Amino acid sequence: MLRKILSVLLALCIILCLVACSNADKNSLEPSSNVSQTEETFSSTDSDEAQNTSETPTVSTVTSTPSTTSKPKDESNKSTSSNNNSDEEKCSYCGKNPAVSDSSYCTNCKCLLCSNRINGSGYKYCNSHNCTKSNCKLPREKGTYCIEHKCTDSSCTREKENDSLFCAYHNCSATSCNGVRMGSSDYCASHKCSNTSCNSQKESGSECCSSHNCNVSGCKSVRVGSSYYCAAHKCSKSGCSNEAKNGLYCSSHTCKASGCTSEANGYCSYHKCKKCNSQRLDGFDLCHNHKCRASSCSAERYSGSGEGYCTTHHREYMGGSIPR
Repeated sequence: MLRKILSVLLALCIILCLVACSNADKNSLEPSSNVSQTEETFSSTDSDEAQNTSETPTVSTVTSTPSTTSKPKDESNKSTSSNNNSDEEKCSYCGKNPAVSDSSYCTNCKCLLCSNRINGSGYKYCNSHNCTKSNCKLPREKGTYCIEHKCTDSSCTREKENDSLFCAYHNCSATSCNGVRMGSSDYCASHKCSNTSCNSQKESGSECCSSHNCNVSGCKSVRVGSSYYCAAHKCSKSGCSNEAKNGLYCSSHTCKASGCTSEANGYCSYHKCKKCNSQRLDGFDLCHNHKCRASSCSAERYSGSGEGYCTTHHREYMGGSIPR
């Protein structure tokens, strides 16, 4: 008889479990009604059997069912929170920090000037904004180089030469010079020929190149105009390109009198005979051909005197009268 009762109870338990799983919302009500029906069934049996049935865990099995229904709610809450965490996008580079709104990278991995990734560890700019000089971490200024590595010429985007302010194109071509070239010349102001139309390099210790250097030996000054001489060695006569003699004029434009440096085509006014272009005799205004033969006489020769005397000395030395 006891085995039959146990079989009935087991069957009831299985039915109750199936009902609870299929209709979770009604579990709190249906088990109570099933328990009352079970107790009525058990009351119809004799007292010994009723005592045995009271010792069975029928009620505890039914009442434990509502506690199992609360677990799915807890698991749904956990899954919701995990979904929220997964929705937060991580940095595509480091994978640690959250990405900023306008980029796939976090603030530490994003370029300061755009939304791209930085050039590498320790950098602040991406490959498009970082200086292209090896190991440089500064931003580009103009072109592909930063302010420290770009040619100082404002219109140039080339890289500076080592220990220079300019690139190879703008740096002076003179050895060990870091100056900037002048115009179309390959040399700076210190090394370019002083002739404004010349782009050649100066000679050492000179103001100009060999083509524009004064022809006077040892002179390093620039030539004047079409002359082969500088201002200090060129003839001072306007339009003349010859070398000056005695400091001011060339031989063609200097007085022929020894030691005289005055301008003259032959003899200067001081040394020229007042009757011709020959040099006057010292102490007299006339040359040898126009002065009286008398040594102390300064008078002009008498034209009718074949001996070369003035009128006074002609009468004295030659006698006779001089026609008027």
